[in-house]
Amino acid sequence: MPTIMIAADTAPPLRREAIRIASALLCAGHGESRSCSTCRRVAEESHPDFLHVAPDGLQIKVEAVREAIRFGVGRPYEAPARVVWIESAEALRDGAAANALLKSLEEPGGFLTWILTTTAPEAILPTIRSRCQQRRLARRGPAEARAELVKRGLEPAAIDDAIAFGFDTEAEFDLDAAREFRRLALTALAAGEISALLSLAASAADEESGPSLVAGLLRDAAVLASGGPPDRLKHRSAASELAAVAGRYPAGALRRCAVEVDALPDRFNRFPQKRLAWEQALLELVEG
Repeated sequence: MPTIMIAADTAPPLRREAIRIASALLCAGHGESRSCSTCRRVAEESHPDFLHVAPDGLQIKVEAVREAIRFGVGRPYEAPARVVWIESAEALRDGAAANALLKSLEEPGGFLTWILTTTAPEAILPTIRSRCQQRRLARRGPAEARAELVKRGLEPAAIDDAIAFGFDTEAEFDLDAAREFRRLALTALAAGEISALLSLAASAADEESGPSLVAGLLRDAAVLASGGPPDRLKHRSAASELAAVAGRYPAGALRRCAVEVDALPDRFNRFPQKRLAWEQALLELVEG
């Protein structure tokens, strides 16, 4: 089985692609329906032939790699293959961990496929990169994304929101869930109270796309706070809620907080307590 390395500028599309490939390898229907028991368990990371390895703090430790290797050499429990997904492979900073993985790549098991995802492929050892089938996910432009969403039969308002949320149009997405999180975030930001922002931090810590969404909302609010027109908004369908946020803070404070929130994915690799990182970013908005 090949080793696949996927690179992208941000983490959310990498997770979607890793789950999509794992489903295709483990599902008898090749992951086409995405609603069968196998695909659901892969997405929930509960399938016995799928293992997800993530950084522990700043790095992926050698013990985690060795556990993955032991998992990979076994025969599948129920699927035709086994899959190990190493998230943030650039976190293989421990030389022993990288060397252990390299040895396994040189002598792969007959049933195992490794999937490595990264936002910094240049930080991965060249000897590991050379043993991978490398792909880079290119983000579609708004016009191309809109055209595909039209083909899928979405209503105009749903298309506007899907593009605003940055959904990968080749992946399944839950528009209702994204809208609900946006509503929660805008309510907390408009309240302008420390307790509301702390509550938002707790909720956002579990949202993979939370940083990009909240940063986008803050930038939209900054546009309104500086007197910009509503047609410049990314989240136009939430213009009235954004106006409430814009009336609470100066435009400069909103922009600074957007920068802090946008940087959270990089900070998570160094600061594993996501909730605390969110709190620090959002409370700067009030302190500012």
